[in-house]
This record gives sequence, C-alpha cells and structure tokens, in this order.
Amino acid sequence: MRNYKIWSFVCAGIFIILFRLLYFGALPSGPIGRIAILSMIVLPLLGIFFGVISNKGLLKWSLVFVNLIAFCSFIYILLLGFGMGEA
Repeated sequence: MRNYKIWSFVCAGIFIILFRLLYFGALPSGPIGRIAILSMIVLPLLGIFFGVISNKGLLKWSLVFVNLIAFCSFIYILLLGFGMGEA
C-alpha cells in the first residue's frame, strides 16, 4: 500500500474516464452528476498529493505535472462554463 505512484496514476486515469464521459454527455444531471463533478475536482488534487509523497524519480514529477494540468484545465472549463472567462 505504500506505492503512491500507482495511486496517483489511478487518480489521473479515473479523471480521464470521467472527463470523457462528461465530454460525450454521458454523465447524468442531478445528484450523481454533481458527485461526478466534485470527484473530478478532488481526484487530481489527490493525485498531486500522492505524487508528492511518493519516492523520488522522474515518474513522480511527471505524475504531479499531469495531475496539475488536469486540475487546472478542469477549473478553467468550469470558469468558462459559468461565464467568468469572458469577462
């Protein structure tokens, strides 16, 4: 259970699956959709956390970078969706 790189990779993978479901319109609206949106915010943060506390190496920082890009891109999409990016 101490291999945090795998957990960081799993968080990024689940985020990608949920993002593709969101992109194709397969996420339902309602409470399940809200939980999916919240998990799409929390999963990259968990991936960053697991990546930072993992062992040294290039894979560690690449996983942190991938999860950081995922988090920033989703926040940007949320800002555009609420109309704050055009103001």
